[in-house]
Amino acid sequence: MTKPKPKSTDKKAVKTGDITEIVVILDRSGSMSSVIDDAIGGFNTFLEKQQADPDPAWFTLVQFNDRSETVCSGIDIRDAKPYDRKSYVPSGNTALLDAVGQGINDVLQRPEDSKSKVLFAILTDGQENSSREFTREQIQRLIKMRQEAGWEFVYLGVGLEQFDAERAGAGIGIHADKVAIYMKSKMGIDLASEEMHRAVMEYKRTGKLDKDEWKRRPR
Repeated sequence: MTKPKPKSTDKKAVKTGDITEIVVILDRSGSMSSVIDDAIGGFNTFLEKQQADPDPAWFTLVQFNDRSETVCSGIDIRDAKPYDRKSYVPSGNTALLDAVGQGINDVLQRPEDSKSKVLFAILTDGQENSSREFTREQIQRLIKMRQEAGWEFVYLGVGLEQFDAERAGAGIGIHADKVAIYMKSKMGIDLASEEMHRAVMEYKRTGKLDKDEWKRRPR
């Protein structure tokens, strides 16, 4: 049976559950300023690869510093816009919990049959330090509930030590085999972009993530 194609709309789309939704939670705190062009390039490369995939996908992007901002929610990924220096401006602190909570709530507002295949990719170079709306315990509960419903969450730590990244992931309910670390450099961010793409493709294909399929290269 041919999969239904997403329809572009200015409002939240009405979707069906056999199409994967990709939710990217992207750090734009001040510490990302040192790799601004690399972050823009890495995101845009990921987006280009996903837009070239013939299988349709929905896309939500939440960027965060002191505050979280939904850039787009539930749109056809082919309609998503690339970043540039005007749209990606690092500043401020790290409200990671609020961004994750906002992303989950964005998806939960959609019809029930549209929420069965969802992958969250969280990319950050720092630790939570300024959320106001959600606590760590609340996010941990939300993630656990959605994992039980078949959602997948990956935590991509840029410039973090493995222990710190795994501890941060575990603190919100993401298992160590869904955590990866990368150098804070063009090479590292390019690898994060590639492995984020690989994770999405594996999830589209199988409905789950095998660490050996999406984390295959040394960091």
